[in-house]
Amino acid sequence: MLLMRTQIESLLLSEVSLPGQYIGGELGSIVKPKDSVRGRLCFAFPDVYTIGMSNYGLQLLYALMNRRTDWACERAFAPYPDMEKALRKHNLPLYCSCY
Repeated sequence: MLLMRTQIESLLLSEVSLPGQYIGGELGSIVKPKDSVRGRLCFAFPDVYTIGMSNYGLQLLYALMNRRTDWACERAFAPYPDMEKALRKHNLPLYCSCY
């Protein structure tokens, strides 16, 4: 996992035009230690970060699920074409910045 994180960080610095949307930690994000919850889920939005984060339905569901102390909810978005190209070029999978 550490090797993949290092590779992704390198891509974000050199091959991607909007790296901030891939690093997580945005205002309002909720991070729970994975060992402290009974279940985890991820809402995958079928568009890019800027579109998905402005979707009120996604925000509402994310907040409702994370209000539960026994569940952790994350969000995932489609990458922009430059990030998709870089991931494919380096044979890296889509990833979650939260782990």
